[in-house]
Amino acid sequence: KMSKSLGNDIRVHDLLDQGYEPAAIRHQLISAQYRSELNFTMAGLAASAQAVQRLLDFRDRLEGAAAAAHAEPTRLPELAEGLLDGFRTAMDGDLNSAEALAALFMFVKEVNAELDRVGDAELDRVGDQVRPDDQAVALDALERVDQVLGLVEVARSGREIDDDTVAWIEERIEARRAAREARDWDQADAIRDELAERGIVLEDGAQGTRWKRLHQGETVG
Repeated sequence: KMSKSLGNDIRVHDLLDQGYEPAAIRHQLISAQYRSELNFTMAGLAASAQAVQRLLDFRDRLEGAAAAAHAEPTRLPELAEGLLDGFRTAMDGDLNSAEALAALFMFVKEVNAELDRVGDAELDRVGDQVRPDDQAVALDALERVDQVLGLVEVARSGREIDDDTVAWIEERIEARRAAREARDWDQADAIRDELAERGIVLEDGAQGTRWKRLHQGETVG
């Protein structure tokens, strides 16, 4: 139990001042069904921040998948239908938000596995290639669920960066690329560290370097 008399009360604005984002707080609060007790801890909030980051990474991956009409069929439509069915069942079951979140993250896990399959480097495929219709159905299911939970869009809107900062980040990434080509590993590492100090994490992949912004409670990985 939280109360002022016990000295263990936590206020939302205090969490925001500490750098925790609204989406992470929301995730923590809905991680238990509303009739159940919630053990609110800072460790749990950090885990919620990681969960939100996982959703953002998943959305970016799904949006960034190469839409190729000639790509082989995937299970994405089937998985999208499963997400919506599971989500409806959970929310119709006395607003069981915990089960709803479980359905969402099962969808994330299974879709990632499907994207791994169609992007198998051993089969000479470059990146994730999916049919446009499959991609659209999966993104639509994610959006419909998020319209209720309010996690992805809340997190994305809270992470908007001004154009000047984006330009600076891109310039530093280009400088790091040039340093790596010149085999100046110390300079490349220094640029990565410089960006990390600003909460910007780089991810190197076959299609180039991507970056993302971390918030309080989030870690790389």
